[in-house]
Amino acid sequence: KTALLSPYFRPAENRVSIPDSYRKMEDFSKKETYYGMEKSSEEKHRRVVCLAGDRRQLSPVLASEVVELVVLDVEAYQGKSHFRDLSEDIMLVQKAGKKCAVALPRIFRKEVQRQMEAMLGEWKQLPISAALVRNYEELAFVKEYFSDWEILTDSNLYCYNDWASASFQEQGVSLNTVPLELNCGEIRHRNNSDSMMVVYGYYPLMVSAQCVHANTKGCDNKPGICYLKD
Repeated sequence: KTALLSPYFRPAENRVSIPDSYRKMEDFSKKETYYGMEKSSEEKHRRVVCLAGDRRQLSPVLASEVVELVVLDVEAYQGKSHFRDLSEDIMLVQKAGKKCAVALPRIFRKEVQRQMEAMLGEWKQLPISAALVRNYEELAFVKEYFSDWEILTDSNLYCYNDWASASFQEQGVSLNTVPLELNCGEIRHRNNSDSMMVVYGYYPLMVSAQCVHANTKGCDNKPGICYLKD
């Protein structure tokens, strides 16, 4: 059996090296833990991260004392003044004494990439040091152009187990996101010390790279809201 499958084995030099902190999962059962994370003897504190998908959400988010990191969704900023509006909101977040990051678009095709590359100077002047990436294209883009940024990944970059977590760490990811569909038992068997977990909010059912209106009724070159009937 081994001889039959040996041509398909991954070469040793290409295998992911699993850090000891990920290998010794049995150690978690010997400690007082919360979803795999050891509780400190000090106050049990968990960093609260809030993704603002609409500018109207920013005011109550900034008023909350428990939120430490605010992630501004770039998809919420449209029109000619989108970059100025984003810059102003970043300043508001920092004025409130909170850390700020930006969430890059869910769809990152060549057109979006060209737009960001054309404004690299403006992006690098923003007073932020972290980005939430939502696909592999953005992960490569941030690593190439913003090597000093901290990289966070959302649940679209699937991170089911500790081997996946270790692989993302090797790519420079600081925090990943616990997959949405895992149950309590599966989460407990996962090292979550370098992970975020979605605990509240709405999540899109589907994100389309194409225009739904253009595909159904034809393009009228106007932004709008379409309602789909099941």
